[in-house]
Amino acid sequence: MKHSVIIRNLVLLSLISASVNPAWAHVNGKGTYRVEITMSEAERESLKSKDKTEVAEAGLKVYADGELKDEEQVSVSTRGQSSLKFARKNLNIKALKEADGEKKKIKIGEIKSKNLIMSASPADTLFVKNSIGYSLLKAIGIHSLKTQMAEVELNGVSQGLYMITENQADVLMKDMDADVVIRRRYNDDLEVKESKKGLSEADILQYQATLKSVHKSIREMSGDKLIATLEKNLNLNNYLKWLAFNYIIKNGDYSDEVYFYGKKNAQGEIYFDISPWDLDDSFSEKMHINSIPGFPNYHMTENSQKQMIYNYESRIDRKVAGDAKLLRRYFAAMEEVVSTLSAQDVLYKIQQDVTSDLNPYLDDADILANGLLDAAQARHTRAGIEDQVKIKMAKVNLRMQEIKEELAVFKTEENINHRVLDLSGLRKVLIKINNVLLRHFTK
Repeated sequence: MKHSVIIRNLVLLSLISASVNPAWAHVNGKGTYRVEITMSEAERESLKSKDKTEVAEAGLKVYADGELKDEEQVSVSTRGQSSLKFARKNLNIKALKEADGEKKKIKIGEIKSKNLIMSASPADTLFVKNSIGYSLLKAIGIHSLKTQMAEVELNGVSQGLYMITENQADVLMKDMDADVVIRRRYNDDLEVKESKKGLSEADILQYQATLKSVHKSIREMSGDKLIATLEKNLNLNNYLKWLAFNYIIKNGDYSDEVYFYGKKNAQGEIYFDISPWDLDDSFSEKMHINSIPGFPNYHMTENSQKQMIYNYESRIDRKVAGDAKLLRRYFAAMEEVVSTLSAQDVLYKIQQDVTSDLNPYLDDADILANGLLDAAQARHTRAGIEDQVKIKMAKVNLRMQEIKEELAVFKTEENINHRVLDLSGLRKVLIKINNVLLRHFTK
């Protein structure tokens, strides 16, 4: 009797220890990945700061199905802006140089790179929004990042589930053979992120100037001339399809979440295409900062029927809404997107794929418990996550039905001037001021 009590108490203590030390319960199942990162305790404490912090050297191990697959020395730094206030940090991981001076690539599932981004995405419950968004982008033919789920541990303590991607600029340089990669920031600030070796500074400035001219051309031009000018240096159809995509999923913040990658076409002219990212503000009931008078999103309704554009922060987007011929072109792109996503089983397959990617991790107690540290501040459950996927896919389907009805009305209209966005001079000045401030505070 005495021995059985002792044994029972030992079992109980083991269970309690496992619950307070999540490292004892890390994922090992089939189809799972785990990344273990180790550093000194002082360095680990430094990463908890609300300011961006870097650990110069740490150990990294990658496990697949519980088996060690890779081991590297890396640097670790926190990243992001609003996400830094959360306990689970977004991380940048960079491989350190070996004795021969070369950096080894880190491989996690389908992702292989010297530089990795590990996103906790505290505002996106287990990456449901990002996973759906990236899948939709691929379905409509717009470049998007490959992703890999993995549990991340720091010094033996589980940080929950992360989404692993390569650095977007690196991907575009490598996979899309880009000469230059530029990220658009707020106020149409164009920031060069990467360029090919061998390009001179003058060459790089020429690419940047070309993209700036695309954004500036809308001031002097309109109609067919504007469309021809935009198409000369930009994949306009992809840009318009991206606008349509953002409207469908109600992306609450996207004007600065896009990369433009440029190279020279067959005619030797600089030509840009787009690659969006960071979709954790999608499925929003309203645009971000839409309560500030004068801001581009002020008075935006849930369903802006006239132009079917969810954000007017960028000059291009305002011009699309404000030029009748460009607006017609946009509605054609919207119809293309809706038609593609309405094809048999497209949305159903996306739903199945997103659920399948998450499935191996949904029985892990640490991953489910880490929801308490995110924006939702609630423990995740398998049923709850599966329902989120279904609900959001149902929202996409419903949104497309609404858009189809509006497109049907549009087709009956010979004159669409009543749909054209008309902003007062004062409103334009206020938009400019707000966008300058937004860029200043997000640098």
